[in-house]
Amino acid sequence: SFDIHGGGLDLIFPHHENEIAQTEALTCKPWVKYWFHNGFVNVNKQKMSKSLGNFFTLKDIFEKYSPEAVRFFLLSTHYRGPINFSDQQLKDAEKGLARLHDTLDRLQFSIDSIEKSKDVHGLDQELLKLDEDFIEAMNDDFNAAAAIGVLFEIVTFANRVMEEKLNDKDILLKTKKSIEGFLELLGFKAVSRKPLAVSGEIEALIAKREAARKKKDFKAADKIRNIIDETGFPDGVVNLVNGSRQVVDAMLDHPDIIGVSFVGSTPTAEYIYQRCGASGKRVQALGGAKNVVAVMPDADIDASLPSLITSFLGCAGQRCLSGAILAPVGDVADELIEKFKIACEKLVLGPGLDPQTQMGPLISREHLKRVLKHIDTGIDQGADLILDGRKSDFQHLDGFFLGPTIFDRVKPDNTLARDEIFGPVVSIVRTKDIDDVLTLVNTRDFANATCIYTKDAKAIRKFKYDAAPSMIGVNIGIAAPMSFFPFGGSGNSMFGDIKAHGRESISFYTDAKVTLERHF
Repeated sequence: SFDIHGGGLDLIFPHHENEIAQTEALTCKPWVKYWFHNGFVNVNKQKMSKSLGNFFTLKDIFEKYSPEAVRFFLLSTHYRGPINFSDQQLKDAEKGLARLHDTLDRLQFSIDSIEKSKDVHGLDQELLKLDEDFIEAMNDDFNAAAAIGVLFEIVTFANRVMEEKLNDKDILLKTKKSIEGFLELLGFKAVSRKPLAVSGEIEALIAKREAARKKKDFKAADKIRNIIDETGFPDGVVNLVNGSRQVVDAMLDHPDIIGVSFVGSTPTAEYIYQRCGASGKRVQALGGAKNVVAVMPDADIDASLPSLITSFLGCAGQRCLSGAILAPVGDVADELIEKFKIACEKLVLGPGLDPQTQMGPLISREHLKRVLKHIDTGIDQGADLILDGRKSDFQHLDGFFLGPTIFDRVKPDNTLARDEIFGPVVSIVRTKDIDDVLTLVNTRDFANATCIYTKDAKAIRKFKYDAAPSMIGVNIGIAAPMSFFPFGGSGNSMFGDIKAHGRESISFYTDAKVTLERHF
């Protein structure tokens, strides 16, 4: 008898059933313990077979693709289902495998870069659940395809932990170990694929610069940075030009400047867009934002809090992807607001170079005055000031500081819910349901980004399709696309047709050329 017997689905009847009948009639005991019948390999929707002549040998395939890419391709479909063979599918398999190894490299870099680790609540349970999902998939009739899907969910989890700079070294180590272990279980070697091609001389310079920065010897650090620059870019590739509006207008009007890319406020973005359009220049002008972060009743509040805090108060709220409006849905509001407020009160204010600092100052005295004016306006318009950042402990600090500030029961038409504040001010707009949230999102003057926290797949689908902003996050606080995806909002958050980052950035800075030839 056999423990395992396999073959194609077309062999079940009559071939295997005939073998079972004959063998078990003769031996009076089970012939095979476990049967594995695999689906067909299809080419152009036809079964690959020698008789049809539409087959390829492994030797042919390995001349173009690595054995690991072929393995990844085969595992990406459940063994009982059909698999469609194509060059594109194999290329996608190569990219998927490269993404996993790239994540391992970046995890190791992040682990090595953390000087002081933090213990971020909730991450352990989130990773444990993903690990269990992987094992569950493999226990479900060796569903490697579903397991690989979970593997990429772990990659997404790793990216979030790294990008939000949560600095939990232990969770990064565990995440790296999970990816490595699961890859090896699937038959892949979890090794670094990207040796750094940096000369020893440059490595030494970088090390010296880091040492100078730690000693706060910034003059020496800048000098070493300049030496590093001298080893790379040719003169003229990067130019820093300082000036006011007069200098900007000269650049916008100059005939030798054929394209302008800009990120800043909406009024300035619109001005640049109109002026470049008048002179026939290519332009992408990214403007302001008023990003809504929705929290549904089924959301895991404890697991969500770290990324919510980072969303609203990272960089003291001074970035275009920061959360601006916190929109709790239904009866989750009171619990969410209480926990969010307590977490905000615990944030440590200080200079950015201090490792203990969790939130730094605003950019200038003028900007601080502008944010304080918005706080006064919120009070005048009747919003509940439940955490007053003006009373935070920062009097001993040198800089333009303001503590986390939270307004509750802000009305959608209040200034707090409409103007871009660009500071550590959280406006809470309570909503009834998913439709109410979407109305809030889609009636802002800006449409840069928006996020939703929920476990409900139906709510996620509706939010993704019905929300107007161009960048959408699900269970993350900052909808920041990786650099190979487009970046940019819609509405008054973006003026121009071609977004930044990814292939679109290549399109913006180049012209497509087509040559039609005929020869006699």
